[in-house]
Amino acid sequence: MRLQSRRGILTASAGVLSLCAGCVGNSEDESPNDTTDDSSSETTTDSNDTADTSSTEATDDTEPNDWRSFRSGPTNDGFVDAVSPRSEPSLVWSADLSTALRTEPSVDDGTVYVGVDATLHALEGGETNWTVDLEASVTGSPAVTDDLVVCPAGETLVVTDHSGGDVRRIDLADSAASFASYQEQSAPTYSSPAVVDGIAYVGTSAGDLVAVALAEGTVEWRVAPTEFEFQSRQPAPEPGLSSPAVTDGLVVVGTDSGVAAVDATDGTREWDHATDWAVRASPAVVDGTVYVDGRVPLALEASSGTERWRSEDAFSSTRSRRTAPFELLQQRSPAVGSSVAVADDLVVVNDGGQRLVALEAENGSARWKTPLDERASFASRRRTTMSTRQVASPETSPTIVGDVALVAAESGLVAVSLAEGDRLWRYASDSQLTSSPVVADGAILVGDDGGQLTSLEVEGSD
Repeated sequence: MRLQSRRGILTASAGVLSLCAGCVGNSEDESPNDTTDDSSSETTTDSNDTADTSSTEATDDTEPNDWRSFRSGPTNDGFVDAVSPRSEPSLVWSADLSTALRTEPSVDDGTVYVGVDATLHALEGGETNWTVDLEASVTGSPAVTDDLVVCPAGETLVVTDHSGGDVRRIDLADSAASFASYQEQSAPTYSSPAVVDGIAYVGTSAGDLVAVALAEGTVEWRVAPTEFEFQSRQPAPEPGLSSPAVTDGLVVVGTDSGVAAVDATDGTREWDHATDWAVRASPAVVDGTVYVDGRVPLALEASSGTERWRSEDAFSSTRSRRTAPFELLQQRSPAVGSSVAVADDLVVVNDGGQRLVALEAENGSARWKTPLDERASFASRRRTTMSTRQVASPETSPTIVGDVALVAAESGLVAVSLAEGDRLWRYASDSQLTSSPVVADGAILVGDDGGQLTSLEVEGSD
């Protein structure tokens, strides 16, 4: 069975479903992966019918089988309302894009859009339809609207139509000083655009938050990094913002000082919530609550920024051992952090690649903590030593599909039951998976550090 949205089944004919599934996942030629996780074969009742779907409020124009932007839509919930992928997947196609994939692809109407190095690729069935030269390194996942594809690169937002033929570059730099600041950074700051009502909201590599009118190609408003310094301490050496979440007229973003919300119309500050660490994880907003990962997962009231809970015991000793002075922690802040996935009253976080942890959305208490190790040794393409543990890249974020949580780990893709936390299956990879799993058009897409973008077909269970 193809991994298919229930809404899609109700609203599309079988012929249309077959056509769409053939674009992203064409299962004619590749053989299934042989490696499974024998430790978990328990089957539970699919809770998809009762899953929380209110988090899609800002994406009503998005087809159920599409993944049009980072974390599946402007609210960044990382949730897909589709049949749960409880069975071991099989390889459909793999595209060699030559350079390690650091950002999620986006999918619209059977076409996969992904930025790699300084190139935007559009693929169907694993074959390249077209490419666009971004003229700078990609700094986030592309976002797709009904007419446009929007991809951040350096200090520009590259906008093209769905054919890749009409390319515009919107300058996001505020000044020569801002551009110089970007040039001095040792690593780019990743921030993917969220597009709502023709406005793209994105963080720049200089640390600004901007709102861009796509039709006019103009920056409507800008919030400078200094305006996000809302507590007295040493700022991070490389200023940056997370990917923003947009909902109910608010733009919520992680900053060097914590979490902040601004008015989507004019960028005026609505509230801020200070933390003791730079927030590189992108916030998710579901049912009026902001959930954000970090050294301590937080839940905040979206209307005021008031803290609802913090989960001090959510993580393992790996995170609790972070006792270096704050300045050192800031210097080690990654360009992007693992974001949460939210569905069915649970918040799922990646605990440093060692475990998946599910927190109760109501109070932050842990429902389950599932290790991601205990697998056979493997040899990575880029390593000469053998490893006996599976450790996820710190940047990868979990994705929830129905009642199953997926996470891209160093040596493969792992599926975990959302209700109980049981490992369901593992799809092994020869190279470290470096992009978070994307689910669309009956397929799971993941990218690795060898430049391979892989499409996996999964049979679900009702």
